[in-house]
Amino acid sequence: MNTRHHHLVSVLFGGVLILGIVLGMISPVSQWDSFSLRSQEHIAGVVGMSVGVDPNPHNSLAQDLAQREAELDVRAREMDRREREIRTMIEEESAKNDRKLIVLISLITILLLSLIVLNFLLDQRRRQGKQKTETERGLSPTIHHGEFTTKL
Repeated sequence: MNTRHHHLVSVLFGGVLILGIVLGMISPVSQWDSFSLRSQEHIAGVVGMSVGVDPNPHNSLAQDLAQREAELDVRAREMDRREREIRTMIEEESAKNDRKLIVLISLITILLLSLIVLNFLLDQRRRQGKQKTETERGLSPTIHHGEFTTKL
């Protein structure tokens, strides 16, 4: 009976080994920890175990928060781009206005200088004409009759 029992155990062991190889749970070179891991995966697949958390307010809130942060980042990048465009437009307009202002100030300066020179020339001409009439009348050109003078 001992040989029969031994024969039965070896047949059962061989059958389990062949069944394991056929099912792909173990290979002849695998290690025991790999065998246990594959066995657990196989059992989990057979039982229908699923891993995951059903949606609840806490995990959906975190997903919503992450999605909103991503949307805010996109909006912030868009605003930065628009601000750069607006800054560029303002700088261009400012440069145009600065050039116009420089031209206007230059024209006004030239006009004022020409008026000063014209005033000087007209005063010189008037003085020369006045000196001629005073010398013709015999008056001294240094005395100004009828003008208000102050002495310091």
